[in-house]
Amino acid sequence: MGCSSRIQATTAVSSESGALWTFINDDDDSVQVKPTTINEFVFPRNLKNIDFIKLDVEGFESEVLLGAKEVLQYFHPGLAVALYHKSRGLLTIPNLINELAEYKLFVRSNMDSPYGLNLFCV
Repeated sequence: MGCSSRIQATTAVSSESGALWTFINDDDDSVQVKPTTINEFVFPRNLKNIDFIKLDVEGFESEVLLGAKEVLQYFHPGLAVALYHKSRGLLTIPNLINELAEYKLFVRSNMDSPYGLNLFCV
C-alpha cells in the first residue's frame, strides 16, 4: 500500500474507509487514493499472519491504529510507530495502543535527526 506515480488508483490506510481523495505527488501529478483500514485490508485477503507493522504516516498514526484494532488483537504484530509528527503523540499514541491491545512499549530516540522519536511495541 502507498502512493506511486506509476499507479493511478492506489490505497491508503486510515481509521475508516471512505470516498476517493486526490494525492498530489512531488511532480505535481495527481493520484486517486482510496482510504481503507488495516483491518479491511488484512481480513478479506485471509492473511494467515501479520508479524510487524511500521507506521510513519505524517501525523495520522492514531487514525491508522484505530483502523487496525482487530488486527492488533488477533495477530499481535510487533509495532514501530513514529512519535515525532505531533507533540501530543508522545502521550496519545502509547495510550491508544494500550486501549487497543496489550503491548510492552519502548521509546527510542535517535538524536542524529529531528525525526528520531519512535515507539516500539512488543
